[in-house]
Amino acid sequence: MGKFNEHTQKATPADNDTLMIYDAAAKANKLSPFSGIWNWIVGKLTNAVISNLQTNNKSVVGALNELNSKTSKLALEENVTNIQDLISKASSGTCILFHLSGANYAGNDLPISEKYKYGSGIIFYRNSNSCKIVLFPEEMKPVWKMANWAKWKDFANNIVD
Repeated sequence: MGKFNEHTQKATPADNDTLMIYDAAAKANKLSPFSGIWNWIVGKLTNAVISNLQTNNKSVVGALNELNSKTSKLALEENVTNIQDLISKASSGTCILFHLSGANYAGNDLPISEKYKYGSGIIFYRNSNSCKIVLFPEEMKPVWKMANWAKWKDFANNIVD
């Protein structure tokens, strides 16, 4: 038998290849198939509790499931013709980025000036009673309103319509 560094190398082991390990309980070297080592690793990942995971569930599988369930509630809408339609379709915690359709805008909830029909905005929707809309018109300063307020305001709290 050659020295350790004189053996040939195998880049990718197969499931039925074996690895020599030291069995501490038996105090003896033993052969283990790679499939057995893989099953041991999967068992550790599935069942081990890892206290420094920053999730409620401290197992790897549980943490992945928890993170996967926290999907973003961000919606992108182009050529919006009515802001109130977007609000009526929103769910709790949603942020909607939108772009106004301009001349095709059919809603009656924008400031009176035609200049406000062109631009983009963000809707921060918590629920139907707590919804903030920020509009970034192309030619004017941003304006905002709460969904249940009748008037749009600039960021100095001046009514703009």
